Amino acid sequence: MHQTGKDRTRKILLKVIIIGSDYTLQAGFLNMVAGANISYQLYNTLNICIGVMKVKREDTNITLQMWSLPLVERFKGLTSSFMKGHHAAIIVLREDELYTLDSIISALPRSSLSKTMLVVVGDDVDISGVFYKVQQNLERLEEMGPRPSVVDTIMALINHLAPENKVEEAGPILTVVPTASCPPLEYPILPSTAQRNSEEEVKEIMSVATEFECEVDRERNVVLFDHQYGSIELSVKTGIVTFFPHVCKLCKNPCRRRVRLCIVTSGTGWTNTSLSNGALFTMAKLYAFARHQIPVEVEAQMYRAAICSKYDQADGVDEELVKMVVPTQRRPERVSLLDAALQRVRSGRLSPDALKLLKKKLRIAQQQ
Repeated sequence: MHQTGKDRTRKILLKVIIIGSDYTLQAGFLNMVAGANISYQLYNTLNICIGVMKVKREDTNITLQMWSLPLVERFKGLTSSFMKGHHAAIIVLREDELYTLDSIISALPRSSLSKTMLVVVGDDVDISGVFYKVQQNLERLEEMGPRPSVVDTIMALINHLAPENKVEEAGPILTVVPTASCPPLEYPILPSTAQRNSEEEVKEIMSVATEFECEVDRERNVVLFDHQYGSIELSVKTGIVTFFPHVCKLCKNPCRRRVRLCIVTSGTGWTNTSLSNGALFTMAKLYAFARHQIPVEVEAQMYRAAICSKYDQADGVDEELVKMVVPTQRRPERVSLLDAALQRVRSGRLSPDALKLLKKKLRIAQQQ
């Protein structure tokens, strides 16, 4: 905090984290607050959004640096790192997701509770009923009444954080906003980086998918695959691969995961010049899933996505089915560096001299 100019205007930078049980709803909240001042660069791969909102309050210019963070197992360490140093927290939930509140609050330091706002998104929500439910598991809770928009909740939070309104050992504050004011944000397509295949390329890739006898959705230009741990959708238009774990179908909880798989490449490996590099990469993904030649690191992503600490098995579910689609102790086998190099030599992608050099380096490393 510092003062500038003759008018002694103060400037304050506040880090605010936005968490919940549905990262698309959190991102939607941030999108409505930050508007154009939002970055989606980490959203498609890590489900993280970063936004900025500037507010003037009396003689103070306040800049809110807001982070929408996913509370999921595979990003637990990363999320914990990004949460450090926050000045306030906003928990965004629908009414039927309130059962997750205890686990969400447990991820916050106890000292943060007095600077935490619980925003319940929904229409015709009985805020008094919600207050009663939530209060049973919290020592203190303050109800501030419904708000017409998410921007109003931010202004209320700023007033709550003001030094003159500070209350020792206060609890979270509760408010409600209508559904229309906080629409979920699905995967955005980034104009500068996103892959957009042409209509001709889409037709050609869909034709290949049909030849591979894959299930296709022609209305959405999507190719569908089944996996032991879930179902997979490949968008032929964008090349985005989305994974839907089977574990969600066997669970009592209403939350449903959708995970974008991160797949990278270092070259096309194709000679067909009628397709762009992006379309060739989409074709390579189609081939890999259709022929069950999925890279180990992608298998590991699906394995992690199919593990859920909140899993509560639904009544009447066959135990044998659970053993098949819900990972337990066994993890995907990893190929050692030397074995991977041997495979590359056999396939002609690595020279024998390079293999000898690798063996020498490994021997030296083991002796040290």
